[in-house]
Amino acid sequence: MSYQGVIGLKPNSSSDNFHVSNTEEKELVLKNQDFRINKVILNQKRQIEILKKKLRSITQLKVYNIEKKTELEKLFLSCVEEVKKEVSKKRALSSVKAKRDFQGNFRIFTKFLC
Repeated sequence: MSYQGVIGLKPNSSSDNFHVSNTEEKELVLKNQDFRINKVILNQKRQIEILKKKLRSITQLKVYNIEKKTELEKLFLSCVEEVKKEVSKKRALSSVKAKRDFQGNFRIFTKFLC
């Protein structure tokens, strides 16, 4: 069985142990580090994509809530305007009624004096 080319391991002729040269060992370490770095980079890219999706959904939710809030604010403001109109009508009617009552009372008072 030939072990040459398999991750840089070569059988040692003196024993059954495998010998790795210093440069081959460095190459293996660098390849291993590159593999781990690439794996970390891929995981980070996946995390970035997940966070981008979450950010998009949060932004959409924020826009929806703002639109919903403006609809409620418009409804509230229209209700406030209606109440203001009703209050001003009631005030106008009550002032007209008060005038009539005052004039009627004044007439009665003047009749009483005369």
